[in-house]
Amino acid sequence: MDMLVFLQLPAPVLHLPCFDEAGVLVGEIKSFLPWMLPGAIMNVLPKEWILYDVQGKVLASYRQRFGLNPPFVVYDAGERNIGELRARLWGGMLRTKGSITDGEGNRLASIDVPNSLYDYHITDTEGCQWFRFRKGWMPLVMGEKFKESESLTVSFHPDLPEESRYVSLGIIAYFLTTLRKE
Repeated sequence: MDMLVFLQLPAPVLHLPCFDEAGVLVGEIKSFLPWMLPGAIMNVLPKEWILYDVQGKVLASYRQRFGLNPPFVVYDAGERNIGELRARLWGGMLRTKGSITDGEGNRLASIDVPNSLYDYHITDTEGCQWFRFRKGWMPLVMGEKFKESESLTVSFHPDLPEESRYVSLGIIAYFLTTLRKE
């Protein structure tokens, strides 16, 4: 699919049902954090998100170890490392910068996104845009199916490989959790 709509459920931890352009549920991203802890403690705890398809099959998992700013690692369904995000959260108040590497440590893309998270994209080292994320914007045709004005949409490059799509979805979940205003 080239475009997805996420509905961010009102839960204490991240839970994102994913819909295609026709409004059909195609999967979801769930977080596994102990939600009853204060946000300051949750920020340093190990984190895990899982990407499921509509049948409940695991497509990818996302993990971040204990600490203030450890790397965020993406695994495929076979637990093979397919990507890693190293973000410098403390680099500035307005932007988050960092890099994405593959499982062998080869640099795939740079990260330079605004902390507002309303509209950003990731472009790889060859200049190909992996995805564009928008909040509060939706194509007119899709607006008939999704009434939530603050819906989250992501559009992928049509030729983006499946593994890169999984990495992209993990990056979106990471930013929504890490940069979320508590």
